[in-house]
Amino acid sequence: MTETSPICILCSADSHCFDGALITLLSAQKETKRPLHIFFVTGEIKIKKKQYHALPESDLKFIESQLQRYNKNAKITCLDWTNELIEKLHKSKSFKTRFSPFSMMRLLADFHPELGDRVLYMDIDVVVTGDLEQIFDCDLEGNDVGMVRDEVGSHWLGKNYCNSGVILMDLKRLRENHDFDLVRKKLIKNFYFMPDQTAINRALKNKKKIMSPRFNDQHYLHEDTVIRHYCQWIKFSQFFRNVAKKPWDVEAFRKCYGPEIHRDIIEEYLALKEEYAKIKS
Repeated sequence: MTETSPICILCSADSHCFDGALITLLSAQKETKRPLHIFFVTGEIKIKKKQYHALPESDLKFIESQLQRYNKNAKITCLDWTNELIEKLHKSKSFKTRFSPFSMMRLLADFHPELGDRVLYMDIDVVVTGDLEQIFDCDLEGNDVGMVRDEVGSHWLGKNYCNSGVILMDLKRLRENHDFDLVRKKLIKNFYFMPDQTAINRALKNKKKIMSPRFNDQHYLHEDTVIRHYCQWIKFSQFFRNVAKKPWDVEAFRKCYGPEIHRDIIEEYLALKEEYAKIKS
């Protein structure tokens, strides 16, 4: 690949996720030499009495303008797959859980040729600390996806149970073999505590490459970490306790992880958030 060829990223979130999207995408382009083409899926969904609203396109335009400070060819494309999500997955036993239905959007990626032949899905509670080219260009060795073992689930649900917060997808292969069809069928038929994550693990059990923990580090930040994922994990001390502090909850995050962790990106995020608030007002 040349330095000008884009790295395709897939993200999905609702209107409450501006802060996470800004930190994740800004850190991603700041650390990556090649331009990022981010496909950001959002929309309007009502489930029971809960309404999920789309992340405004103006928010994404502001984020795009900040990414272009680091690479002028960075781009964000806003997509709405809500009708498709409802059509394909509204019968899912896991559709009405505590998890946002937007997490299921990634399971529609194989229907969309605009994403190209390969895409890197990332949750927006990650901070990128290395060049994403290192994961994007990985050889999947004939597998559909590349994933990293889940810090918690791999102890209880099988050693190769993976975390779905970062997924490298070979979309060309997925379109040819229709393996995401099986993922969607499992999600419709079965109720899972971790809905689409477990469906992916079970349906693609023998079609996923187990990747290095540095591509989805859920526990510590190491020297070679490329993606640090601030999902929920369990801390073993005198008692078990869940740790789920997010980078945008700056005071609690620094109290938990220390003031020096991601200092540059967090301070930049705070300044940009203040700047954007003035623009909107």
